[in-house]
Amino acid sequence: MKDGGRILDSVNPGTLPTPPTSPPSFRQRKGWGLSEVLFFVVLACAMAAVVYCGRFAYREAMLLEETKANGEAIARWAESMAEAHAKGEPITPAACGAQDAAPATWQACRDALFGPGGPFAQMRNPFNAANTVLGTQCQRKSAATRGHVLVHKGTPPPQGVAGSMYWSPLEEKDALFKGLALRVQVCDAGGYAIKVVEVTP
Repeated sequence: MKDGGRILDSVNPGTLPTPPTSPPSFRQRKGWGLSEVLFFVVLACAMAAVVYCGRFAYREAMLLEETKANGEAIARWAESMAEAHAKGEPITPAACGAQDAAPATWQACRDALFGPGGPFAQMRNPFNAANTVLGTQCQRKSAATRGHVLVHKGTPPPQGVAGSMYWSPLEEKDALFKGLALRVQVCDAGGYAIKVVEVTP
């Protein structure tokens, strides 16, 4: 009701209604509220997670590039061996070439390549120096095969039969003869094989 232009409380005549109160603003408060603290904690954790994931992804990418460099070095050797075979020139190292008219074996050649004094004597697995450089296959989500370089031999389909080259791991007793098809791959961090090169006659 009105009294001389004023609005009076019908329950308590003669008193003005109390205006609704609003929560204090951030400037009026003397400290941080719980919601603000939680917000900044979550924000800091999210930023830390982004930085960590970025650094982890960068490190994995650099290790993969080093692994590819290993594979490319071995691929250059395979290409040079195929070229020397085609031209009838000596194979380097000598253990990778024919000995007394008998073709060299992969075991003797591998030992000469990675043994003391060999061109790959200092080559290491970038993902784990305790793991070997060479492997036979990549395994998904297996830390044991990360950074491996695979050297596979190619077996063409029988004459007159349509089909593609069949690839299998190069075994220790396999002969490195003229016309041997070789494929070099590397294993990434997830255990997937990445082809580097195929050397075919």
